[in-house]
Amino acid sequence: TALIGIIPSKTKAANEMYNHIYKLRLRAVTRTRDYFLSKISDLRRPKTNVRIIQVNALLKYDYLIDFLAEASPDIYTEIRDVYVESMSKTLHALFRTYHHQLSR
Repeated sequence: TALIGIIPSKTKAANEMYNHIYKLRLRAVTRTRDYFLSKISDLRRPKTNVRIIQVNALLKYDYLIDFLAEASPDIYTEIRDVYVESMSKTLHALFRTYHHQLSR
């Protein structure tokens, strides 16, 4: 097609595919967001092994975080902020319990 002077990205087929790819990307962002938010909410449960969730559920899919950072920076920021808040509360509770046990 380049030989006859038509730019492939300007064709009707390319426009149709662009719409399909855009919808697919939105769906992937939504599903990825839901997955990470559900795993982060698991961190907030009492007596949860945080390390297991971090390794088996979060670090295992670190490439999805990279995808979110590129595809939807707002969702990436939301996930990061929720994770930081959850870990802050979790670690605060663990250290408070540890301190209380040392004080006995």
